[in-house]
Amino acid sequence: MTNFSKFLKVFINGDILMIFIDNFKFQLLFMISSIYAPQNEYCIAVSGSSNELFKILMADFEKCFKNVHVLNRPPISWGSFEIINSTYACLDYLAKLSTPWKYYQYLSGFDAPLKTNYEMVQIFKAMKGAWNVEIKNFQPERLNGDIRNTTPPLNIYKSSLSSLVPRSAANMIVNSPMTRQLFEYLSHSYIPDEAFWATLAANRKTFPIPGSNIDGVEFVANIQKVSKKLQESSKTKAKCPMKTYVTISYYISRYQDWYSGCHGKYVSGSCVFGFKDAFQLLSAPHLVAHKFYSDFEPAGYFCILKVSHFHNMTYYTQYGD
Repeated sequence: MTNFSKFLKVFINGDILMIFIDNFKFQLLFMISSIYAPQNEYCIAVSGSSNELFKILMADFEKCFKNVHVLNRPPISWGSFEIINSTYACLDYLAKLSTPWKYYQYLSGFDAPLKTNYEMVQIFKAMKGAWNVEIKNFQPERLNGDIRNTTPPLNIYKSSLSSLVPRSAANMIVNSPMTRQLFEYLSHSYIPDEAFWATLAANRKTFPIPGSNIDGVEFVANIQKVSKKLQESSKTKAKCPMKTYVTISYYISRYQDWYSGCHGKYVSGSCVFGFKDAFQLLSAPHLVAHKFYSDFEPAGYFCILKVSHFHNMTYYTQYGD
């Protein structure tokens, strides 16, 4: 075994894919093929509302790969509590495996990788067991009814569902009573999956968790100050032909565009990238881009996959077995 193969094999990921729109079944297979590595563990949550043909496809897919685990879940819809509930079910499943995976990574069937497996492993190793999670202020209006007048189990923060969580933290999450308390509280909120990871990671005094030493109040205040200064100074912006990226970017788990210059179209406020976005995305520092629909300007999606595949094959050809 070469040093390159050892490098990939020693560092193992636990990946979760959430699938609740089965019209894009072939896109899912392309997505998995672009990130698959035999040493990783994959958990795929399939919505109970999926058609039977799709469920059969996923069952057969699981039989082909010993490191792919398919969980048939209750019906999942956008913004529903079942999104975070099914995500947790996969996290719990992976945490109980004897495989020594190092990082949990949430992926959607509508994502496309912007980094190769080799590059991702390098990034994970450099993180040294730290979280990568988006942390923003939580909007109280997301809470339903009387729950607004109750005290939450932890200070609530907002984040993307796509996060990087170290194994030690994952083990704590699935065994902590606080997780169930947080679940119960968030079940009375709008889009509860967007308040789970940040809340767990940003309460160092009341919920110290491995890989994070973040106080949410201090963190959000500091990010807002730094971001304001960077936006005011053109000298601290890194420019590329189609997009301007501010040089500070602590959140790299996923790139997602919210009404800020999409060349595709917007669905639920989030950009569905098209072919004109491909060049911009390939220059982003993030691990994956969200989101792509294979029935909308598919050239952009397959361009991203082709570049990722080419770079993966280049690494394997030069340094592999």
